[in-house]
Amino acid sequence: MGTKERNEGIDLLRIVAMFLVMILHTLGQGGLLGVNGDVVNGRIIWAMEIVAYGSINIFALISGYVGYSEKRKPFRVSRYVMLWLMVFTYSVVLTLIGYGILDEGAVSGKDIAASFFPVTGGSYWYFLAYTGLFVLMPVLDAAIRSFSEETLRRIFVVLLIVFSAYDFWSDKFIPSNGYSMVWLVIMYIVGAIIKKCEIGYYMKNRTLILIIVLCNFFAWIWKMVTPTFQIFNIGISGDTFVDLTSPAMVISSIAFVVLFSKLRIKKEGDMHRFIKFSAPAVFAAYIICSHMLVWWHVLPGKFAFLAGRSGIELVGVVLAFSVLCLGLSVLIERGRMALFELMRVRKGVEWLEDRIRDRLFAPKEHVSDKERIERLMNAQKKHATPIHTEVKPKAASHAEPVYNIQDDELDGVEVEIKEDF
Repeated sequence: MGTKERNEGIDLLRIVAMFLVMILHTLGQGGLLGVNGDVVNGRIIWAMEIVAYGSINIFALISGYVGYSEKRKPFRVSRYVMLWLMVFTYSVVLTLIGYGILDEGAVSGKDIAASFFPVTGGSYWYFLAYTGLFVLMPVLDAAIRSFSEETLRRIFVVLLIVFSAYDFWSDKFIPSNGYSMVWLVIMYIVGAIIKKCEIGYYMKNRTLILIIVLCNFFAWIWKMVTPTFQIFNIGISGDTFVDLTSPAMVISSIAFVVLFSKLRIKKEGDMHRFIKFSAPAVFAAYIICSHMLVWWHVLPGKFAFLAGRSGIELVGVVLAFSVLCLGLSVLIERGRMALFELMRVRKGVEWLEDRIRDRLFAPKEHVSDKERIERLMNAQKKHATPIHTEVKPKAASHAEPVYNIQDDELDGVEVEIKEDF
């Protein structure tokens, strides 16, 4: 796990996690979670929902796993700027497309204006939360590097107890049920600790798979059989464990990261080429499918009819549509990436960052007073105009002697230079 090479198992997990996000969108915004259909289909729908729910935690854990390094790395703002430009491009282009093809009034001038500000506009909660996380990454990395592995293992346990095992019941520390920057920061720290301390690395793969199955099965059973009630003023319901901060979701997500981090992908094989092509582009699927054009005008209620169909048809259509959304988004994003590469956008952004960094943060050379005086005197000698004097006959013996400072040597004469810097 300490290798410097790119972990293609984690890259494969990015693809899997985004596929699970597409399932969440299909089930939720597609209308399947809110319909009262066949009881068996209802159980199947919630089984898919629960399995996919931890995908958001997985992405945050991957950020910590990949972003953390034992060796201090330069903080490159250009990485974030390139991500922002990607989000900005889709935000503006898709909004303008919606303005052109949808009914009059469906996209307002306010919507168009907001599309130019994808962070402050609040259209993408994950990107907004990641923006705050990105600013804190150097601080988090420095803090993690300063602790021993033994201490970090204790911190790992404390984070899970306080912010997962306790908070998902009490809802005291984590705002918005985990859909916030605070939760992404915690998951980033956990992901970094997993990498540095090799948490779970020596567990067998079948053990990790069993943990994933048991966690999701427990959350599903709880959803199916638990009524709504209160205990100690804390609300309990079937949805209690269907939460980003619940131990079932967190432990399952951690097991996913550990399991995929141990995978070894054969170089130059078909899987290697698939990962290399798809992994850098998968985040665009979230941006495209969460855009108002798709979220409010394409997805709503489109799959509610499946609640009355057979379970096989239900699962097949949901999975097929999720694959379709992910695949099309990846192809679109690869096209955008190729266009930006042709326009040398990345090089331009990096060049601009380097110029700004040199201007604002380059260390100033410290010059001692002695060195400053020597440089000044050398500059005067270099630019001084030589004076050619005529040799005049000596004056009469009774005249006062005349000394020319350029003709006489200054041997034995002390010259004091007073500095005032």
